[in-house]
Amino acid sequence: MEINLKELAQEQSVLTKLQHQLDEQLEKSTFGSLDEVVQILSEQIDTEAEKLRLSNFKDHLLRSNSALVQLLKDIGDREYNPDSHQAILAEIVTQRDRRSGKKNPN
Repeated sequence: MEINLKELAQEQSVLTKLQHQLDEQLEKSTFGSLDEVVQILSEQIDTEAEKLRLSNFKDHLLRSNSALVQLLKDIGDREYNPDSHQAILAEIVTQRDRRSGKKNPN
């Protein structure tokens, strides 16, 4: 009987420690309560559909990263200059007006 009481006390001590650890982890998480965690864990998940979604996401991410690397390679060390942009637009308008026979008001 005395051994059973010691075992019970040890189990209660372990249970208390585990509950404390669980409370600490819950505080660090984005979950509001243990019930919320239990509810989420009890939901059915279609693992095959989720694997497909994840695979599609990874493929899209890889393509996007490849496109980004290529774009960065293409632009090199060039930077956008709004003044040059406006000057080019003005020149385009001037050339278009000349071709269409209009005079530039400048």
